[in-house]
Amino acid sequence: MDKTILLSIALSASLMFHAPTALAQASGDTIVVTGDRSEKEIVREYIASTISEGPRGQYARFDAPICPSVIGFEVDTSKFIEQRMRAVAEASNVRTKPVGCNPNLHVVIVDDGRSAISTIRQKQKGAFGGLRPYRIDQIKRSEGPVYNWHLIKERSADNRRSRSDVGTGFNTDNSKSGGPFGFLTQDRLNAGRSHIKSLVQKPVYQSMEHSFVLIEREAVLGLTPIQIADHAIMRGLIMTTSDEESNVAVESILGLFDADSPFETPPDALTRWDLALLKSLYAAPENMGSRTQRSDMILTFQKVVAAGE
Repeated sequence: MDKTILLSIALSASLMFHAPTALAQASGDTIVVTGDRSEKEIVREYIASTISEGPRGQYARFDAPICPSVIGFEVDTSKFIEQRMRAVAEASNVRTKPVGCNPNLHVVIVDDGRSAISTIRQKQKGAFGGLRPYRIDQIKRSEGPVYNWHLIKERSADNRRSRSDVGTGFNTDNSKSGGPFGFLTQDRLNAGRSHIKSLVQKPVYQSMEHSFVLIEREAVLGLTPIQIADHAIMRGLIMTTSDEESNVAVESILGLFDADSPFETPPDALTRWDLALLKSLYAAPENMGSRTQRSDMILTFQKVVAAGE
């Protein structure tokens, strides 16, 4: 994305933090469980209540290496947050692009999330890709202070392009159709074509192409760069959901802005369960249904937690 465009909706950099230079170890976890269940059942419910299923009942994730971009802080702070996000991604076995790349994971600090979404919708609606208007309205009406969405593309499991053909980068020439988001093109001829013939495997998988995380300025006051970075990378790499009926409450950096959290204070950084969630998601088979993906994730999840990584 052309950073100058997002700068027009981001607040002027005015927050300064003292940024640590090392990647802090994942903090310990506190788990609140209702009922008597095994660890495997607890992990299964935690995964199911935290990650939202994409199309075809599959979990989506980045297929290409990620390139984080942070806008809205002083330059040094933004760079630190980007570096921290890269470090967490790499610790989770998520590939990253070299510094200076074309961003695909966008973190923007804004004065008002709903106003920012309205501005993006009017001036750069390509940022919402193929999201339907009602879904954009849902994002806009969310409680905040974090407004998060992903552009998901369905791709063939045998690496043939499917559903849509995403170009190599953003078109920054606003005179062309689509403006800087003119990279989205349709490839209906290849839609659904695959050589995969299996009752278990699916012929397609859900690939994240871009993630957007907008955070309101007032909400980040008093937080550290590590907390902001860790929350943003979790929201950027995972399609999160909120299951209010879940009987499992885990201390997680995802609850950084949760006013109804059962924990007195949010964690200082991502927890072992956060790291386990990322590692297990990105290690699971991409072209399976979410039920099979969850079963595979549980094994990786338990290994990470047991190792105390």
